[in-house]
Amino acid sequence: MGFDWSWPPFKNLPQRYKLIGTTSLAFVICNMDKVNLSIAIIPMSHQFGWNSSVAGLVQSSFFWGYALSQLPGGWLAKVFGGRIVLQVGVLVWSFATALVPLLAGFMPGLVFSRILVGIGEGVSPSAATDLIARHVNTGGRTLTGCIVCLWWFGCWKRNGFVTEEEPSLVASPDPCWMASHVVEDFGTVPWNAFFRSKAVWAMIYAHFCGSWGHYTCLSWLPTYFSDELNLNLAEAAWVSVLPPLASVFVTSIAAQFADSLIANGVETTVVRKVCQTIAFLSPAACMILSSLDLGLPPWEVVAILSGGLALSSFALSGLYCTHQDISPEYASILLGITNTVGAIPGIVGVALTGFLLDSTHSWGMSLFAPSIFFYLTGT
Repeated sequence: MGFDWSWPPFKNLPQRYKLIGTTSLAFVICNMDKVNLSIAIIPMSHQFGWNSSVAGLVQSSFFWGYALSQLPGGWLAKVFGGRIVLQVGVLVWSFATALVPLLAGFMPGLVFSRILVGIGEGVSPSAATDLIARHVNTGGRTLTGCIVCLWWFGCWKRNGFVTEEEPSLVASPDPCWMASHVVEDFGTVPWNAFFRSKAVWAMIYAHFCGSWGHYTCLSWLPTYFSDELNLNLAEAAWVSVLPPLASVFVTSIAAQFADSLIANGVETTVVRKVCQTIAFLSPAACMILSSLDLGLPPWEVVAILSGGLALSSFALSGLYCTHQDISPEYASILLGITNTVGAIPGIVGVALTGFLLDSTHSWGMSLFAPSIFFYLTGT
């Protein structure tokens, strides 16, 4: 499975680029399979006569599996290594995605297939975090993590690709960097220390707040564009791609910004907080503008929301780097903890948005107001 890394164009490619490229490709497919139902739910709702509450429950079923697999995924990545766990995750979610069109008219089967997609994708962030923590030093984690989180998959197991036993993929002045930062004996996970740490609890709440806005918009923006802005299905699908496309540009800036500050002596904690503040306040401000009756044309509303959600990608240089900063050894476990809590908005928030939409018939109250609240309190 995957590319042949002994093929001449790839043969002499530095290992760090192989790591970045393959994990990035994995996340491309991961995120495509995660969000495809948010577009498909529009014609499916019309075909099967679902109201917003039912559509919300169907979309939230992905997050049931996603939440269940977070901590097991972190533990499995630590025991077996991120490479193997990511391979298995890709196979599981790909198989489950292929089942969705076959089971679309059978609600229990559709829900089960989406839960299975969530389980397969739920182990993937911890697997990637484990790889980055093992092979990338602190100064390069922001850029590597951002690139990986933006793209993502793999051709992992072919002809000389990276294994956990290989040396660090990013050059370090100290050749013993990996040995001193990622121990071979995993030992016992210090659960008590984790849950008594204010930093860990701050990460947990920040992850929850960010996930509320991210997951509800991920699931409901295409429907918002279609129903509220009167875009047709094709237009709604195309404009829904704008936030992640803009995120590619924003993330590259955020990564260089964060790594530059760290290289110039700014405390890592300060850099992470600055990036996370930008990631929360930007979408909150844009959602406030979008929810006000300012008489803006649809494409201006699309541009405002796309810009705000793109700037939320600063979190990849903030929150999502803190797990490796706090403990490279237990980074995958820490991400499993915060991602488990972070999946709750996917379960509750996505379904609640549909319920509120049926009750209030207001996108401002159902989609934007809760997200704004959590973005502001998370800051």
